[in-house]
Amino acid sequence: MIITTVKKPDSFVRAEAEAQARAWNVPYVPRDKRSIQRWQRETGEDIYIVAAGGDTYYPATKAAEPLAFHPSMAWLRGLQVHRGGSDPLLEAAGVREGDTVFDATLGFGADSIMLALGAGKTGTVLGIEKQPVVASLVRKGLRLPGDYPSWFTDAMQRITVVRGDSLRLLRLLPDSCIDVVYLDPMFAEAIDTSPAIDRLRPVAATDPLSTAWIEEALRVAWRRIVVKDYADSPHFKQYQLTPAGRRSAAVRYGWKEAYT
Repeated sequence: MIITTVKKPDSFVRAEAEAQARAWNVPYVPRDKRSIQRWQRETGEDIYIVAAGGDTYYPATKAAEPLAFHPSMAWLRGLQVHRGGSDPLLEAAGVREGDTVFDATLGFGADSIMLALGAGKTGTVLGIEKQPVVASLVRKGLRLPGDYPSWFTDAMQRITVVRGDSLRLLRLLPDSCIDVVYLDPMFAEAIDTSPAIDRLRPVAATDPLSTAWIEEALRVAWRRIVVKDYADSPHFKQYQLTPAGRRSAAVRYGWKEAYT
């Protein structure tokens, strides 16, 4: 991988790019006037571009699209909730004002944003992301104001992004220390046609849902765990999860009370 910047970076962007390169132990190369496409043809390297308005990752794999943070459907879902509507994830999670939520599978952060909206101004969301590139893109993206109202950007900024393996991190936590734990493993087959999910899939962590994950989530949660899965997934019955959301939906949320 190569870390670089936009073509005309200021000193802050250049310093950020150099720091990112040191953190990942990869080279920082000044951009100058290089074309990303030509640069990749010459080097065969992934390229990560640091910019004041949000970073972009260009995978070397030809079939993979560039990655950049965007709240995607969270904005429309959040707007609906802000106007008094409902959201199936928030209904399943039962998130309350002031809650602490552990999102074990952050991805691009759309569900974390919804959970942060549910937890309100005094709540917080810990978003765990295994892939360092995705974690970096989302961590920075959540801090940028964009063209959104303050109630939405405030929710994004209540999310703390942690790069790591969520099962390992759960095992380090004491019993009943988190109000709600949320699990949304990347599905083995694509059923979400969101462009953001399609771009994320080639680099996303693909750890399957497991009994160990469920057991640790139930131990750490104070109130309940929530799992997102195929609507007809056998996991709902296997783990005794109560389904929530429309029966006709392609995916559903299942919840279970924690061990308290």
